[in-house]
Amino acid sequence: MPTANYDKLLEPLSEIRITCESLLTGAFGYLGGDQRESVKTIYSSGGGLYALLMDIITSLGLTNIARRPYLCDRFDAVLLPMLDATQSLIDELDGPITEEQLAGLTFISEVGQHLQSVFGMLWQYSEAQHRIGTLNKYLIGARQLIEQVEPETAFPLTVICEIVPDVPSIYCDATRIRTALHALLDNIARHSGSDTAIIRASRDDSGMILISVRDRGNGIPGKAIESALEPFYQGDSIADGLGLGLSLAKALVEWHGGHLRLRNDNGLVVDLYLPIGT
Repeated sequence: MPTANYDKLLEPLSEIRITCESLLTGAFGYLGGDQRESVKTIYSSGGGLYALLMDIITSLGLTNIARRPYLCDRFDAVLLPMLDATQSLIDELDGPITEEQLAGLTFISEVGQHLQSVFGMLWQYSEAQHRIGTLNKYLIGARQLIEQVEPETAFPLTVICEIVPDVPSIYCDATRIRTALHALLDNIARHSGSDTAIIRASRDDSGMILISVRDRGNGIPGKAIESALEPFYQGDSIADGLGLGLSLAKALVEWHGGHLRLRNDNGLVVDLYLPIGT
């Protein structure tokens, strides 16, 4: 299993504390008393997040976090005060700020929101990998399942949905399957170089529902495709994220009793096989 690039989690937290030190020393301009207290809250929260993540990494492992339900509350208890204090300063509730101060605070806000998103994805992967919790399965039509998927990505992406006629209903937890599709769309938007994704639902010859997610990028070269489904795998070491999108989708589909495969065909194609509803 590839090793997670923990620096992608930890280095931004160190940069938050450096930014706070610059704010407190007046490098970006004067701050009033209440503003300084907010910056101190951000500084403390950044240190708390760093310590919490290091504790998880060294004693539990990132992919096991859902085995400790209290960790979600601990994470929120440290992160949310940082986000609230940052937004309060950005909104100038305690006084005006300079452009340099705004730039520093915007950076802190973006890092915090990114960590919130990454932790959420890690949690969902851990739940699916260890089968923690239950699936809320029910029958849902393929069109209803797919056409309600909106790309949750900051990158521009056009999604085309294709439904083969008379595709049977799918017995699944629609929320979790949509989570898998969201992860695949985000992966396309971030890494494929394609601005278009095609989601196609059909019935496979084996009697399962086949949902294929295709991009128009360059695919995954050579033998790298054999490793791409492993958690934390990234073909490009400088890519953002942690390399969990494909492995999250795989874990969610397998939790449903299905399977997932990758293939190159004028771009990367991710095939999700799901049981037909009965």
